[in-house]
Amino acid sequence: MNGIHDCGGMHGLGRIDYSPEQTGFREPWELRVEGLYYAIEWTKNIKLTVGFRPAIEKIPPADYLRMSYWQIWYTALLTRLVESGLLTREEIESGRLRDHRKIGEPATPAGAVAGWTNFVDLRQEEKTPPRFSVGTIVRSRNRNPESHTRQPRYTRGRLGTVIRVHGLFDNDEGDDDDQNQTEYVYGVRFSARDLWGEEAPQKDFVHVDLTESQLEPA
Repeated sequence: MNGIHDCGGMHGLGRIDYSPEQTGFREPWELRVEGLYYAIEWTKNIKLTVGFRPAIEKIPPADYLRMSYWQIWYTALLTRLVESGLLTREEIESGRLRDHRKIGEPATPAGAVAGWTNFVDLRQEEKTPPRFSVGTIVRSRNRNPESHTRQPRYTRGRLGTVIRVHGLFDNDEGDDDDQNQTEYVYGVRFSARDLWGEEAPQKDFVHVDLTESQLEPA
């Protein structure tokens, strides 16, 4: 999907406001948004990670550009809650459930922390060998899917080098979890000059994780 969220390499978006001393959160409510995400994920009512990025991509461009990082997360979180049928917009705005239907086991503080820290290895069993190996020169395919994709727009059509074979994973491209398929994922290194032109520093590189279907032989 070619949307404003895929803004890597674009001009005119202003200077990045960055300070080495700053944490990932500027306001207390931002930390609460991340806590809500993992608390809801822990209840197993809905799989927030499935459909979360497509929910971000549904944000209107003008709203996306004015929002902070955690405002974007909060908006996508509400979208997924409504899409899942767990809550309605009216219930969110009022802060009250419309009825007393059971919405699942409430998350405890310990459970929410566990959901945030206990990560699971999602690699699948490898029954066939990967198509590409470390050191292979590959091309990021020139694709323009209308659904969700993690393939950055600025890599399309560019040459890169496979530096790592991560293994076999479920590919979450698209907006429907039922459409997922298992694919090898590769760490691909791109020269900054191949991406941005001769004005880029000669010794700079960009590393991107791409699936097998997003790559082709050079």
